[in-house]
Amino acid sequence: MFCYYIIIISLFFICRKNSQFGCKNSLGSGTSQFYCQSSLGNPHAPPAWHHHLSSHMAKGRDLLQHGLLTADFIPNRAQRELRELVGCRKSLVQDKNRELNRLQKMLEGVNINLSGTITDTNGKSARNILGVLVQGGTIDSEKYDGMRREKAISSRLKASKEEILDDLSGVMSQLHRKMMRVLLSHADEPNRYIKELDDQIDDHMKPDEKRAAEAISGGTGLEPVSSRIVISVIGSDMSRFPTDGHLCSWAGLCPGDNESAKKRKSWKTRKGNKLLRTTRRAYVAASHSLLIAIYHILNDGVEFKDLGADYYNQFNKERKINAYLKKLKVLGWEAPGAMAGQPA
Repeated sequence: MFCYYIIIISLFFICRKNSQFGCKNSLGSGTSQFYCQSSLGNPHAPPAWHHHLSSHMAKGRDLLQHGLLTADFIPNRAQRELRELVGCRKSLVQDKNRELNRLQKMLEGVNINLSGTITDTNGKSARNILGVLVQGGTIDSEKYDGMRREKAISSRLKASKEEILDDLSGVMSQLHRKMMRVLLSHADEPNRYIKELDDQIDDHMKPDEKRAAEAISGGTGLEPVSSRIVISVIGSDMSRFPTDGHLCSWAGLCPGDNESAKKRKSWKTRKGNKLLRTTRRAYVAASHSLLIAIYHILNDGVEFKDLGADYYNQFNKERKINAYLKKLKVLGWEAPGAMAGQPA
């Protein structure tokens, strides 16, 4: 009994001490559980941190209300709906591509490597060839010539007839034909919904957004679908971004600048919109340059001008020269002056 009172008194003082940190005690079934409540979602943060963060948030709010901070770009409802339509269309296209990849994998399993000679396995020529295989037919030299005369196979294919026939020399069973029929049907199913979404996107876009998408397609060479994706993310009004650098930074296409003692440690970019950014370094650089051009096309009303292949070679010439010299030295090359100073 005495030990029981000691335990109760000890729990009382523990609860009283934890209550100073915003903690509560829950007793039941002889067990004791302590949990903390925090408005910031951190159950272990003491009230001092809460006050510190709250004061900083209040200062930031006051600066924003007095116009001393620039508000972040938040798209309006119409643009958010357009972005949702574009994102839904992208998901359907990805579903279709997954089915085509499954079809390609199944064909490779029966020694039919159609993708090795025909780039677009969903194009007219490839689909006509697959249609013959699904029906149980085979494609020999005579059949190929007949399909070529009927224009079922395009004459612009880079692969020769012998290469295509060699890639179609596999053996298909009846089971594989059934699987191919199901995969082709499943791959064609999203087409109707993609077409419907295209019509909805066209109806939802405003006239200025359509003109902006046409200007981007005509200037940069992007497809109309890609131009619509860009407009759904950044809009057509570039006045919300002071410079092209602000736009690239907002989109998450600016490389990181973590440099110390003239050594770059990381180029990791910030998180941006998934419809615009990518994770591959070369693609990030290309997207960054393209977005700069799009900014000036929409903001300044200028036409796209190709700066040439050697445009970026004009920057950081000394650094590039030193990098090339280091590579040459690794390969065994020596500067002429260093060779002349050596004894004969």
